Amino acid sequence: MSAFSLADIDVYRIIQLVIIIGGYVVMRQRFVAYMKTRKLKQKLQKDKEQKAENLIDRPEDLASDPISTSERSWGWGKPTRKIVRRQQQLLEERLEETAGRQQGDVDSDEDIKELLID
Repeated sequence: MSAFSLADIDVYRIIQLVIIIGGYVVMRQRFVAYMKTRKLKQKLQKDKEQKAENLIDRPEDLASDPISTSERSWGWGKPTRKIVRRQQQLLEERLEETAGRQQGDVDSDEDIKELLID
């Protein structure tokens, strides 16, 4: 049984090893890059299909009202528009409640006066 030593390796064997190892490294890098792009394409396709499926299941997610030109000029996004709409609705409700209370107070005073006169 002979022991393996560096002296037994000739030039052709060294060149062969360098080519094999270099080829492996290059091919592995290309394969990894290819798999990354393939996985990204598959994920994009899956997201696109899922988004289409969600729109079929919930069509109310589509924009029911067109974006006004002022909103486009300010560059507001969809979340901001939703928040602003919600705030406007809350403000309108509060104003109606306040107006109702004031009218209710006036009505109660008038009712009291009417009752006092009778």
